[in-house]
Amino acid sequence: MKIPESIIQEIEDRINIIDIIGKYVDLKREGRRYRGLCPFHQEKTPSFTVTPEKGLFYCFGCQKGGNIFNFIMEIEKLSFIEAARMLASKVGITISAFEGTPSKKREAIYELYKRTAEVFHYILKNKEEAGRAREYLRKRKITDETIDSFLIGYAPENRDWLFKFLQKRNYSGDFLGESGLFSRKNREKAFFFKRLVFPIITSHGKVIGFGGRTLNGEEPKYINSPDSEIFRKGENVYGLNLSLEYIRKSGKFTLVEGYMDVLSLYQAGINNVVAPLGTAFTERQAYLLKRYANEGILMFDGDTAGVEATRKSIETCEKVGIDCRVVSLPEKTDPAELIQKHGVQALNNFLKSPINSFEYLIKKSLERHSSLNPEDKKAITEELFPYISSINSSVKREACLQELSETLNIDYSNIYSDFISTREPHADSRNKTRIITQKEIDIDEDLFLMIAVTENLDYFKYVRNNLFVDDLESPYAKSLFIALEECFRNNENSLDSVLLRIEEEELRNLIIEKAFSEEFEINQEQIIKDCIKRIKGKSMEKKRLRIMEKLKSYERDNTHLEKIKELLSEKMYLDKEIEKLRVGSNDRITD
Repeated sequence: MKIPESIIQEIEDRINIIDIIGKYVDLKREGRRYRGLCPFHQEKTPSFTVTPEKGLFYCFGCQKGGNIFNFIMEIEKLSFIEAARMLASKVGITISAFEGTPSKKREAIYELYKRTAEVFHYILKNKEEAGRAREYLRKRKITDETIDSFLIGYAPENRDWLFKFLQKRNYSGDFLGESGLFSRKNREKAFFFKRLVFPIITSHGKVIGFGGRTLNGEEPKYINSPDSEIFRKGENVYGLNLSLEYIRKSGKFTLVEGYMDVLSLYQAGINNVVAPLGTAFTERQAYLLKRYANEGILMFDGDTAGVEATRKSIETCEKVGIDCRVVSLPEKTDPAELIQKHGVQALNNFLKSPINSFEYLIKKSLERHSSLNPEDKKAITEELFPYISSINSSVKREACLQELSETLNIDYSNIYSDFISTREPHADSRNKTRIITQKEIDIDEDLFLMIAVTENLDYFKYVRNNLFVDDLESPYAKSLFIALEECFRNNENSLDSVLLRIEEEELRNLIIEKAFSEEFEINQEQIIKDCIKRIKGKSMEKKRLRIMEKLKSYERDNTHLEKIKELLSEKMYLDKEIEKLRVGSNDRITD
């Protein structure tokens, strides 16, 4: 969903950036600016600055900066839509009316899933046919309070009842057939039947799918709703609707393997718990959690499948920048069973001593290759190199290689040599890309001009009347020119509207940094005029040179007389324009 620029602008116009940021940072006024200790990194000397007239913040220590939306997104770990809603509510703007209203069909599906979850829950709590499901939950020591909090339900054995029940509530057969609640082979047969049902609920409280567990030993033990218009199992996690508050507060999440694990841990007071939806932990799920926390605890089952799932999840966390540790459970033990058989204290004892992810990987690899003969050592390095290769930090990567060298009693240079020779090609390209995007941008005259214009957008009209985008050589300058042109045509006159149109993160950061440097605040008009004059002159000189080269090539060829005349005419025009630039002009930009 997209919020129109006009609404974003209205929110910014109404918001007092000092009032909002002042609730998180103790700000002191220094002239036109306010300064305080940065909330995003540890510091003793204030380097965090807010400029109300520009509506921007910037930290000279950690280089974080942006507008009020960026601040709220960063400090509260919110998406842009969530941050916009939060700020809009503070100034009396109702954002739902503008944000690109979801289709009626989509809203109807949400309502259908909510109603179905409530029906399943009612059946579990009240119907005789759900007795076995209730007994199962009692044996697993799941309380009624937990059942109600997670809206756990039961899908009856009769596969025909749900379709008839919903038809009586005025849902059409075609709509129900496409909803994901029924079999694709027979749209009147319920997808879930004779199963304990776990509603999958988003952080916003919307039911988007279900997980179902069989109670009679049938396979598969667990099934999930098929992907649909509102549900992608690789993009969501179970339990986030209840755990989000605790994840935000603690800055970390606990990732377990299944639905029952989430119920048991949440009930035991481990409230920041979530689980992937019956699949390997995906990068999309990891990025979802990284919005709210930078640290994670992995606590999967102690069986072979759980160990493999842990290994893959460690690599996934590393790829997205989540610092994770591992709680290693005994073989054939899962967190829910641990609590059920040994109590909450046994779980807490394990949680007190998680090990770092690389230590866990080495430990498990040594268990598989315990003799440490040359073949075993080779196998261990081959198992661990993919993880080490996924590490973005050079320091951490070298530390892991050093630890592996000491563990296997192999010289570091030999370990490093094998690592380099077997390293995945994509890892090199990823790290090169990361280094390129973090390097400083070379500010040539083209980019200098365009950044100067962002400091006073009223000057862009003069720029576009005197320069074409092709007159610029710098790719960054061209990107900025195009963004400014789009803003000009849409009558958007704010720095935020420009930043929203720039794809290159390093360019956005540079513009924000320069907005706080004050280097463009003195004699802006003259700076812009001089830059245009030099850039335009340089562009014309290059065009003139190309014409001279073409004329030279036609010098002894009488078959191109017309073409020669055109080129000579163009050269005369350029000569006059270049001369005008040399003489100079006293016109003002605002004229």
